[in-house]
Amino acid sequence: MKIIWKVVYISSLIWDVFYPEKCMLCGKILEGRESGVCRVCVNKMPYISGDRCIKCSKKTDGLDNVCVDCASHRHIYRQGYALFGYDGNMERIIADIKYKGKWRNIEWLAKELAYHASLYIKKWQAQLIVPVPLHKSKLRKRGFNQAGLVAGIIADEYGITYDDRLILRRRRTKPQKKLDDNERKNNLKNAFYVDRLRYGKYKHLKTIIVVDDIYTSGSTVDECAAELIRAGVENVYFLSLCVGNGYS
Repeated sequence: MKIIWKVVYISSLIWDVFYPEKCMLCGKILEGRESGVCRVCVNKMPYISGDRCIKCSKKTDGLDNVCVDCASHRHIYRQGYALFGYDGNMERIIADIKYKGKWRNIEWLAKELAYHASLYIKKWQAQLIVPVPLHKSKLRKRGFNQAGLVAGIIADEYGITYDDRLILRRRRTKPQKKLDDNERKNNLKNAFYVDRLRYGKYKHLKTIIVVDDIYTSGSTVDECAAELIRAGVENVYFLSLCVGNGYS
């Protein structure tokens, strides 16, 4: 992953000469030490602050330790952390990355996530970090897996082993955002699998972090966690750039 990201980094430097970095939100050319978003727009980024659900990281009203979703639905993963709420600004930023090729925005987002999730990452003591995989047809079309780039940056920041081929997607699924709660679960059944031959070199590792760009109901992370646990992993945690409203 380090080699891949070095290639991306060098490409970014060349790109910057001809196309200076612009704010993700307003499009203004960034100046000085600005990165990702300008000084004005950084205040528009929906950082989750205050009380969080101790399970999935969604913002709570402070009366309970867990959100309504986690109180009524059992999750397979142990705990997770998300940096932003999934509002209109984050929806546009993620869409620009996925569908308009603005992959360079990922570096700032991933480093922000790595910085703010520091206490969680250190507490979990994970030995391996993996991204939620894209189906190979979608990966070919898009050219990159945004979750993979985020996971790779975090892995480099903390010196955690990274593997984007341990969990694979067996079949192409419908976009989760277009489905209701039951449809989301059925949509992902048997969608993922662990490469057991590849897992052989990780048998001594008991704790893994799964990385995705958006967490909503938790169905995707749970399916990945279930497959990892079947393979022999004991603890599965997740990191996500942003978290949506989930079931409620």
